[in-house]
Amino acid sequence: MTAESSSAATKQGTVLSFLRDTHDAFYFYKRPHCEVGEFIEINRTKRSVFLHTQNVYRVDKINWMYTDLTCLASGERVRWHNTKLCRYTSMVCWSYCPVRFQIMLPVPVNTTGGIFWDDLLESKIQQFANDNPGEWFVADTSYCDPTPDGYRVMIQHREKWGQLDLVLKSREKLIAYCKELTEELRPADASDDFAITVFP
Repeated sequence: MTAESSSAATKQGTVLSFLRDTHDAFYFYKRPHCEVGEFIEINRTKRSVFLHTQNVYRVDKINWMYTDLTCLASGERVRWHNTKLCRYTSMVCWSYCPVRFQIMLPVPVNTTGGIFWDDLLESKIQQFANDNPGEWFVADTSYCDPTPDGYRVMIQHREKWGQLDLVLKSREKLIAYCKELTEELRPADASDDFAITVFP
């Protein structure tokens, strides 16, 4: 192949790539797989019932070639070419997914000190759900189990992630409750950084 024919082939490939990208971008613009205001995660590598904010973006604006988004964790605004959104291998629209939080009690599993920490944590979170029935379903006690980091239990909100403002207000109340619970359940030999945490 001569230098001229090689150059022509390169140019032809560039043009074809441009046309394909333009077609895919315009196709996504006309038939988007998400809507403005929705929270999406693409090409998820690990399945989880919990939303990982660093991987989730709010769709701000869908343009002809690009889509503007905001990272839920950092607030950073990004612009993705629509071909990225058109050719994804998987997309999760979290706006319509149940809101679940994990509460973690960092007590070593093998040092109970005569206290059944899993039952205690379960009952306390169950009480919180019962005291706020308009916001929370009954805590999922089947999820309460020991882990290397301690005991955990899951609680589910009555709204979906699309109602983010309402969810965040409820989350603040849950975090405040867990701070009170931290002092109530703090073991005598606990370190200063002992805390019952909420994720996400």
